[in-house]
Parts: sequence; structure tokens; C-alpha cells
Amino acid sequence: MLTFIAVFVGCMLYLQYALKEGLGVVKTWIESTESYWVTNFTQHFLIVSLIVFLIMLVVVLIGIYVPARKISRIPPTEALRDE
Repeated sequence: MLTFIAVFVGCMLYLQYALKEGLGVVKTWIESTESYWVTNFTQHFLIVSLIVFLIMLVVVLIGIYVPARKISRIPPTEALRDE
């Protein structure tokens, strides 16, 4: 949930910046006979946003898994010994 919120807020901030700066407007000197995904702002924005979301999701899952795995290896009697 935190990953989704972080990516959503980041995408909205970048989208507002891009639209303010005119990055979504196609310029005539960019147009050519071939169309690439990097020249189409909508495709570029969606693909890069998806890649960023997946990378952040993997990092968060690893960040949750590693400490949980270490904690789960400690027996309950050992964890409560000092209590």
C-alpha cells in the first residue's frame, strides 16, 4: 500500500511538472517518419511509471522479507528471556 501511494504521488507530481513545462506537447521538429515510445509522452510516462512501480515494489518486498525472516528464526523463549 505504501509503495502504491508513493508511486502515485510521485507520478502526479511529475505529470504536473511535465504538463507545465510542455513536455506533453508534440513539437514539429521531433516528428519523423518513425514513431518511438520515447517520443510519445503518454507511452513514455506510462512505461517508465510502471517500471518505477515494479522496482519500488521489489525493494519494499525485500525490505520487509529480510527483517521478518531474521526475526522469525529467533525462538519465542529467547526473545522473551529479558522480559
